Amino acid sequence: MAIATKKMFKRTQTPVSHRATPVKLHTEGIFRYTRNPMYLGITIGLCGIAIITGIIYNLLFPTLFLILMDFYFVRQEEKELNFFLVTLIDGIKKRRDGGFDTRRFRETVFNNNQHSFGKALLLN
Repeated sequence: MAIATKKMFKRTQTPVSHRATPVKLHTEGIFRYTRNPMYLGITIGLCGIAIITGIIYNLLFPTLFLILMDFYFVRQEEKELNFFLVTLIDGIKKRRDGGFDTRRFRETVFNNNQHSFGKALLLN
């Protein structure tokens, strides 16, 4: 799963690093089922190692991995995505009411360096 996702990123020229600004929001393939297929694939692999070795304590590694990924990466990514979507919805409501300023919306998203999802979605 992680390998297939990495190949998809390479094909679409999307950076794999969590620090890089994404260039595309993927919603096809495995992304229809999970927003984090690479983390899920690694977790499945760690569970497989635990099962193969037959050592019950090895199940601590996938559990620890999931907790760390959620705490350090997934929550930040979700916060960025949420910011962009809220900004987008606010903009759509203003546009519906006749007061949407496209330039101001882009400035809000592009000037906030913490929110790379907005940049990625606007570039597509």
